[in-house]
Amino acid sequence: EAEMDVSNHIRIHPDFRIWALTNPAVFPFQGNDLSRHMSDVFACHIVPPMDEESHRRILTSYGKGVHKDVIDKLVRVWEDLRIAHQKGSITYIFSVRESVS
Repeated sequence: EAEMDVSNHIRIHPDFRIWALTNPAVFPFQGNDLSRHMSDVFACHIVPPMDEESHRRILTSYGKGVHKDVIDKLVRVWEDLRIAHQKGSITYIFSVRESVS
């Protein structure tokens, strides 16, 4: 039995982790279904939509000079869009990233 040359191998630390983010593999993104392709080597977790208070904190951190009323309105609009998507009224999934921009 031949021995493998491991001189070029790098030992992986036991606490090594990879965070891979992907859009859902649904319309309109049509991305790769990460969990289907990688669940044998990754522990895949689906992150649910962000709650309103977390969304508010992110918007506030990006828009320090933005009035609270404007941020509250954005959070309400994004919550309405999330609900509309869940009900099937709209097909596009609006993300927190889009509310920040």
